[in-house]
Amino acid sequence: MSKSNLQAIKDLLDQKNKASIPYLSVQDLQKQLSQNSDFILLDTREKNEFDVSHLPNAIWVGFENFDIQQLIIRFPKRTEFVLYCSLGMRSERIGNQLEKVGYSQLKNLYGGIFQWADQGFQLVNKSGLPTQKVHAYNSHWGQFLTTTEAVYD
Repeated sequence: MSKSNLQAIKDLLDQKNKASIPYLSVQDLQKQLSQNSDFILLDTREKNEFDVSHLPNAIWVGFENFDIQQLIIRFPKRTEFVLYCSLGMRSERIGNQLEKVGYSQLKNLYGGIFQWADQGFQLVNKSGLPTQKVHAYNSHWGQFLTTTEAVYD
């Protein structure tokens, strides 16, 4: 990933986010995954994006039709969540909703699945098989993927 692309992601997140949910780097997430840390990965993208690829063992919760009641029923308030989306904006908004109902162990994956994929970390498709593709939503957002194949509907 080029320095200019990393700067572009930083600039975008600085502009669009409030950093209200603490960030977790993709490198730190990879370390936690290798140590079997006890947290739940939540994918806050849309279902068609999730189906193309997602982080292994992630749970799809969506964004437009996010159902917070389903999470409240399923997970106690002490649950640790790492949220992600394409770059980190939708995941921050879902994190804010979770925080409002009492969840406090929240992290937002900095650079989202785009940075995760571009760093060469594992992705799986809807069948659970490894893939190197990421749904980039559209060509505007696809420019933030540098080493991974972008897929569009």
